[in-house]
Amino acid sequence: MRIKSALCRQGALGHHAAVTAPPSRNPRRAIPSVARLLAAPAGAALVARYRREHVVEAMRAVLEELRRRTEDGTPVPADGEVLERVAARLAEAGAIPARAPAAATGSAGN
Repeated sequence: MRIKSALCRQGALGHHAAVTAPPSRNPRRAIPSVARLLAAPAGAALVARYRREHVVEAMRAVLEELRRRTEDGTPVPADGEVLERVAARLAEAGAIPARAPAAATGSAGN
């Protein structure tokens, strides 16, 4: 016990500066996860409107764009803006609705 207290007084058991220094702020940490976007009300609305696999694919594409943009210091937009970009991508791609309307044939039970 005396050895440990002596070492502490001398600073030999002090924490290394790299361990105690606060981590650098990585802008990529602000990029939302797919799960977080799907859980948001706007994300759930997209899943209700389009097939889930198309929504997830569009989310991943938008998030990859954000990852590339953050490399040059561009700030990460709010989740709502990210979801707007996802919705625009789905609309541009002509994504298939979750429940395609039944074809009206005019005949009953053929």
